[in-house]
Amino acid sequence: MTARLELVLDGPVRVLDSEGRDRTPRGAKERGLLAVMGTARGMRLSRARVQDLLWSDRGPEQGAASLRGALSGVRRALGPARDVLLTGPGWVGLDGDRMRVVLPAGPDAGDRFCADLDITDPEFEDWLRDMRMAAPAAPAAPAPGPVAPVETGAPLVLVLPDPGQAGHVAGDMILADAAGRVARLVPALIVGAGSVPQMAGRCIGLHAAIMPGDQSGAITSLRLTDRAQGGAQIWSHMGQMRLMGKGADVLMRALSEEMSAAILELAGLRSLSMLHRFDASSLGRLDAELADGTSGLLPAVAPAIRAYLRYTMRLERLASDDAVDEASEMARQAVEAAPRNPVTLSVAALVAVQRGDLDAAVDQIDRARWADPAQALVRFATAAVLARTGREAEAYEAAKAARTGALAILGPGNAALAAAAAATAAGREADALAHARAARGLAPDSRAALRFVAALAFRAGAEEEAASALARLAQLEPDFAPQRMLDADYPVANLRRAGFLQVAEAGLI
Repeated sequence: MTARLELVLDGPVRVLDSEGRDRTPRGAKERGLLAVMGTARGMRLSRARVQDLLWSDRGPEQGAASLRGALSGVRRALGPARDVLLTGPGWVGLDGDRMRVVLPAGPDAGDRFCADLDITDPEFEDWLRDMRMAAPAAPAAPAPGPVAPVETGAPLVLVLPDPGQAGHVAGDMILADAAGRVARLVPALIVGAGSVPQMAGRCIGLHAAIMPGDQSGAITSLRLTDRAQGGAQIWSHMGQMRLMGKGADVLMRALSEEMSAAILELAGLRSLSMLHRFDASSLGRLDAELADGTSGLLPAVAPAIRAYLRYTMRLERLASDDAVDEASEMARQAVEAAPRNPVTLSVAALVAVQRGDLDAAVDQIDRARWADPAQALVRFATAAVLARTGREAEAYEAAKAARTGALAILGPGNAALAAAAAATAAGREADALAHARAARGLAPDSRAALRFVAALAFRAGAEEEAASALARLAQLEPDFAPQRMLDADYPVANLRRAGFLQVAEAGLI
């Protein structure tokens, strides 16, 4: 049985295994490293960021050496469960499927967060202070766990407060937009606080508080509560935004996406996490769930995600050319059933790009952007369409924007791949390589990421890194040889159009 661990950040930092044994590292920096990774998005962050937080007073080489030493100390403490600590080129993290993080809640939550950490690094002290200030000051709630079974077909109920309770109309707009985003993916009923129906579906309350600051700035606080648990808080997010002027709408959409992503996770829509993987087994299991109606998605959205699966599998060489035809038919069905849904329209645009129908792709993505320009999948598809229609600089900006959202569907690995592809099309080789390396770190078995790294690292003179990427491709693709990248049917169109395939004839493996 796979060992599971618990990282407790409520009080002194502790790591406990499934039998209650203490696996906590002794060193303060090692415990600080666990706290930083455990609270990062997706439990992963760059090595440079970790070095800045814990060893900001040391040079890059000294900081890297110190990080390696701390990682070794964490592994020793974890013992048999050491593989819960994940590392890759340029990043470190924890296995979210095996590590459960326990955070404090209640009036003194900030005081209890990582109570024993005393690390005299100014960057870490700033991080710890910010985390303690953002800790939820609400009645203690049970840690999120498996969602309780609900009656089959019962919709998710999203309860919005009465208008004006947020202190600013922007709060009402953020909550309404977040609820609308969720309702485009799963069966959901959006109601006011005074009209909650009696039904068996999960019932989540959405709350916002906006406190105006200097000039047009404000502090925002978003919360989700479980009405079945007496209004216990189950998620919170604090940030800053401008209430007026240029960029206010972008910040509001970003907050909306952050909240909608949290709702989907709390509602149990976890099967889509398999979209972030790149192996045939995971994608096949998700396709089966989508086909038999057990995914929890809206009936109109399920065929769109199945089409996106085939789009991905074709790029990963996990499916034949027939997958493009299947994807086209599924995308058509999805758009026909939900012609104004940004998810169905974005997938249709991606599939149209893959089959070379650029007129259809432009039409679909224009409609998707009208529906929701900030949705991560819309930005992802926008970048693909713009790059193929000669608007490379705009494509790169769209791809970079896709990396900054909550990415409830897309996943960070796919977003980094989109940025690498768009930067390649724009001729920004250094940026393309940076994004490709990030994609490989976030999705180590992504064949597309390995192709980008191999080609771009070779052009940058990093032959050892290019050879490593090619060797991994050879392990994942039984028929792979570098010369295959020169074949017209091999999925490296971006690199081929940019003239970046010198690695194919370099004889590195």
